[in-house]
Amino acid sequence: MDLIEIPEAFRMAMQVCRFNEIPNALLISNRADGLELRAGLRAALRTMVARTMMPSVRLALVALNPEVVKAFQSLKDLADDSFIPCGIFSDEETGLAWFAKLDDGKVTAIRG
Repeated sequence: MDLIEIPEAFRMAMQVCRFNEIPNALLISNRADGLELRAGLRAALRTMVARTMMPSVRLALVALNPEVVKAFQSLKDLADDSFIPCGIFSDEETGLAWFAKLDDGKVTAIRG
């Protein structure tokens, strides 16, 4: 995805959660350019929080390479500051297990 596409894709995923009452969003990336990813996601999250568009959703951020971990850490910090439950994981299964732990074993999530 180009930088310009990231914020819109993130907002779209969050809106799918909102309209379908999905409590969890699993975001997976193997993107080599962590700076672009961080900039795009932070811009989208800040806009949604500022406009009270952010649905009540938990974020599991799955980083498939070290550059993505750095990018996601910045997003997690912003989510934490905005009282949005957020975790960073190295694989999809661990992120889903985190959701299951929070939801008594049941997982309903959108994967983006």
